[in-house]
Amino acid sequence: MTGPADESALSAPHETTAVELPRPRRRRVLVDQLAWAAWYTCAVSWLNLWEPAAARPALAVGIALGLAVVGVRPKALLLAPALCAATLGTALAAEGLGLSPILAAGAMAGLLSAWLRRDEDGVHALDLVNGTLATTAAAGIGAWLVDTAGLTGGVAGAALFGVVSAQGLWTSALRWRSTAAIPSMRQVRLQLEERYRQPVLRALELYGHFRRQNVDPDTLEGLGEVVGWVWRLALTIRTLDRELEAVDVDGLAERVELMLMEVEETADPFTRDRRLATATHLKQLLEHTDQIRLERQRTESMQEYALAYLEEARMGLLLARTLPAEATPTRLGEVLDKLRTHAREGDARRQTAREVGKLTE
Repeated sequence: MTGPADESALSAPHETTAVELPRPRRRRVLVDQLAWAAWYTCAVSWLNLWEPAAARPALAVGIALGLAVVGVRPKALLLAPALCAATLGTALAAEGLGLSPILAAGAMAGLLSAWLRRDEDGVHALDLVNGTLATTAAAGIGAWLVDTAGLTGGVAGAALFGVVSAQGLWTSALRWRSTAAIPSMRQVRLQLEERYRQPVLRALELYGHFRRQNVDPDTLEGLGEVVGWVWRLALTIRTLDRELEAVDVDGLAERVELMLMEVEETADPFTRDRRLATATHLKQLLEHTDQIRLERQRTESMQEYALAYLEEARMGLLLARTLPAEATPTRLGEVLDKLRTHAREGDARRQTAREVGKLTE
């Protein structure tokens, strides 16, 4: 049977992540930064008219950063008192401990801003950490610039701090995107027996060629995913071969024939029923073996398909360099769709086989 390690080779692709900055989010974060700076500047300017806040900057900074978060997330307007209380409380607590109230309030504001995005985009723990650290750093830089420029206490200083501290919002525009992992030559030689290596090594060789060409990043990433599929399909072929090697097909067929003969010769009903059930289970095992053999053929054909596309893409790039009218690799999306669909359908078939096996036990 398939162990946990082999099962992972048969399931969805192993993935790594990459960071991207989509254009729509770049525009969104610029608007957010303007709102942050405007709300902060207006809040500090108004609070400085209040004598306690003017005498104790931690009050003004704490409340103003809470309002800046509201400016970035207008839907949270009803939460403004709670947000301001959180940033103000953090600032005053830091001041009481002899720490920087500006950095503390900036950290809380960054955390709250990232947390309020959870209903829009979904937030991971790493997003919260990034938002906190980025806004803390930006607030620290902003405070240093205001102090260095001698603008403390004025509207210009508040505007400068608001603009600089808003730079911490850039992390909200960053998104983690899944990309397929590409094995190293050493990894291939360590994890694959020699008879399974050649297609993967050839795919890696072609990918090295692509990296040396002037291929746009998106196309190169797609070609890398195809290389990753060649690797994963090789792991799947190896796993299926192990499944086939673990079954003595000829011996099973002989046992089935022997059981059926004994069923005809046995007079005891109980013994006859058990032997008939045994023969039925052995027949099912033979059918599963046929399914595994078919799955292996399909997997090998998909690996050949992916490798052939990489060869075609390499030739297409060569033609594009010598004949400007020729296009760079085409049909990449179609190839990736076929590979992903094959993986999903393979998972579904294996899941169905497991469930049927449980029912027939």
